[in-house]
Amino acid sequence: MAKWAAHALVGGVMSVLQGGKFGHGFVSAGLTQALSGGISKIGGSPQSSGYFSAGNRALRIFAAAIFGGTASKISGGKFANGAVTGAFSRALNDEAHSFAQKRDTGWWAETKAFVKGVISYPKDVFRTAVTGGSVACEGSSTACAQSVENSRRIGRALYDYNNDPEVAKQVDLANKLATQQVMNDPVIQSQIAGRATVATIVGTGGVVGMGLNVMAITGGALRASEAGGTFVDASKLVQGALGVDLE
Repeated sequence: MAKWAAHALVGGVMSVLQGGKFGHGFVSAGLTQALSGGISKIGGSPQSSGYFSAGNRALRIFAAAIFGGTASKISGGKFANGAVTGAFSRALNDEAHSFAQKRDTGWWAETKAFVKGVISYPKDVFRTAVTGGSVACEGSSTACAQSVENSRRIGRALYDYNNDPEVAKQVDLANKLATQQVMNDPVIQSQIAGRATVATIVGTGGVVGMGLNVMAITGGALRASEAGGTFVDASKLVQGALGVDLE
């Protein structure tokens, strides 16, 4: 009962932060936690080999989002707000706790990558918002000027890709190598799955959700631009937009 109450209270606070009402988030998170036992059965049992795969984790989180959104809607709130609350509650609590108990290096690494992917979404949305605001102080602040330069660097990299055949050839090769790395690395796949899960849930929010998804993609590219500096290319920008950083 204490765990249910704690989740419900956190859900209420999250709902307020999203512009909703405390009661709607409270009901949404509370119901999702009450149904967590059933959701946990998706993918079999924790002892089965595929239970901790990125696909099954995403399915359990998506189920929590559906239950949370439905509960919020029934109680008079917004489906999107309840879905986000349910998904985050599942990803950062039930899933993380189950993986911690597993204590298997491979699965634990994938779990941390999945959570990293989830967290990267709001961080990149915030990064885009900060960069947009930096335009106003570009001439008076070094930090603002650097932030704006990161965005301009993206434009230059895309221009080079579209107008320089040699650059395009190098970028296409880099993309192929990156794709092979992703296909063979379950940890990177988990990170992408975490970010994609959030993007899918947020996308249910209509125009606002689509706008946030665009901001997340842009923020990922900005992060790659900042990390790559003058050597960033279109391949690194794509990786950043997906929420991953390949060595």
